[in-house]
Amino acid sequence: MSVLHQSYGNFELIISNDYIAEPVTFKTLGIESDSRIKIVNQVVNLGEIKNMNYMLDIATSHWFIWLADDDLLHPEFFMAAKKCITENSKNEIVAFYSDYCQAESPMGIFPSECVSQDYSFYEQACFIEDYSSRKIELNGCYGVMSRDALIKVGGMRRLGNSFSPYSDTLIPILISEFGNICMSEEKFIFFRTHKGSLSSTSTEFSAYSSAEVDFLEHV
Repeated sequence: MSVLHQSYGNFELIISNDYIAEPVTFKTLGIESDSRIKIVNQVVNLGEIKNMNYMLDIATSHWFIWLADDDLLHPEFFMAAKKCITENSKNEIVAFYSDYCQAESPMGIFPSECVSQDYSFYEQACFIEDYSSRKIELNGCYGVMSRDALIKVGGMRRLGNSFSPYSDTLIPILISEFGNICMSEEKFIFFRTHKGSLSSTSTEFSAYSSAEVDFLEHV
C-alpha cells in the first residue's frame, strides 16, 4: 500500500476488486479503516479494461492515477506531482509522469532517500516526439492525469484480440491533445516483474500484432 505512505495525504483511493471469489475488506488488506479509501467488490467479473474504466467513472477528484497491486510509488511521488501542477497552473497541465525502474524486487534499485522534485515541461508535439523515440520513458497508467482528459479520450481502451497490449502506451499520446505534460526523470515508480505478471506471461504473437494495428489507428 505505497499510496498510504505518500508524504502528500490528500487523496481518494478506490480499490475495485474484480476477483469475485475473494471479497476484499480492510481486514483482509491488513490496514485500519480509512475514510480516504473506498472498497468495491464487484458482483460480476468486469475484466481488466472495464474495471479500470469503472474506477475512472466513480472517482470524484480532478486528478487520477491507475495502480496495480504489485507495483510501488515512491513516497514523494504525489508531492512531486502537486508541486509540478501547482507551479504550472496556468499552463494547461494534463499529466505528471516520471521515469520508472523494474525488477522482481525493489531492494537495492528503488530510491529509499528523498529524491528531486524537478521536472521538464512538454508541449504536445515535443512530448510525442521524445516519447515515441524513447528519449523519455514512462508507464502510461502510472501518471497523475487529468480525469477530464481521460474521460474525453474514452479511458483505457482494449486494443487487439486479447489482453490489450499497448493500451497504457496509448493513453499519454491521446491526453496530450488536451494540454501539456510534466515529466520527472526521477524513478518515482517501481514496476514489478515476476513469473506470474502479465508482462512476463503474455507471449501470444497474434495479440501483440492485432493490438499494434489498433494502436496505430487510434494514434
